[in-house]
Amino acid sequence: MKRSIIRIWVCSTMIIFLCMTATMALADDPIVIINKVELTALAPYWVNGGTTALSAEPVGGYNAYLDVANSSLILKNADIDTFNSSGKGDCAIETYIDLTIFLAGTNTIAYTGTGYDKLYGIYGFRDISLEGTGSLDIQFSNTGPKGGSFGIFNTMGSLTIADCGAVD
Repeated sequence: MKRSIIRIWVCSTMIIFLCMTATMALADDPIVIINKVELTALAPYWVNGGTTALSAEPVGGYNAYLDVANSSLILKNADIDTFNSSGKGDCAIETYIDLTIFLAGTNTIAYTGTGYDKLYGIYGFRDISLEGTGSLDIQFSNTGPKGGSFGIFNTMGSLTIADCGAVD
């Protein structure tokens, strides 16, 4: 009887530990990559020029904030100039979820240089919506051997632009 209780306790402990580990891994999975920085539920803030995501809102404010609960990204005077290299090409903003991007202020995605493959301003796998009173200006040039440039590219979802100041 004593061994059965110990076995049940050990098995229960292992199951709880595995569930906690899986949950923690999901919470820290990259959901949006912006300016080569992975934003997650645990680190949702980014500031212009930053090379890492932040877990708390910076004192001087943020330029990008990922609200995981509402599947939204807020861009506030964001200056995005670094592209994340992936199997699809080089992406300034890459998303793996249905995402609403709220624009506040003047936001830019700009790059001039040689991307080996394709360049994407925003690359998405699901639905993407752009909203807000701000603007988004996407300007880049790709002089690479397979050069191709796409402002917004969505592979499996829809693109909605509504109530925006301007998207160029």
